[in-house]
Amino acid sequence: ACTFEISDSYGDGICCGYNGNGSYKVWVDGVEKGIGSEFEFSETVPLCPLIVGETGRIQLSSTIEEGIVAEIAFRKQYINPVVVAFINTRNGDDSVSARVRAISSSGCQLFMQEPDRGSH
Repeated sequence: ACTFEISDSYGDGICCGYNGNGSYKVWVDGVEKGIGSEFEFSETVPLCPLIVGETGRIQLSSTIEEGIVAEIAFRKQYINPVVVAFINTRNGDDSVSARVRAISSSGCQLFMQEPDRGSH
């Protein structure tokens, strides 16, 4: 779904045959993604980047037990996104875990959670 394909069943593309020379350009959101002219039966232009992903940093003031949840909006839409979250610093000896929930193609929720029992 991330490609543009131009086809010609006659096999001379858009060049040189019936009406002379021609060309095409593919634009996505105002950005030129492909350009071409001579081809035979078909030509394909990739529209998606080969490497996709995002990074970011958030700061949470407390845990989910106190109602603190961060709503994260991705910059792009993803099919089956994978979200990795981790704690960058510790507050003394207090133990806390990074949690992710409500993952969708456009975002997720991040929060910190204290252990259920025991010392922390």
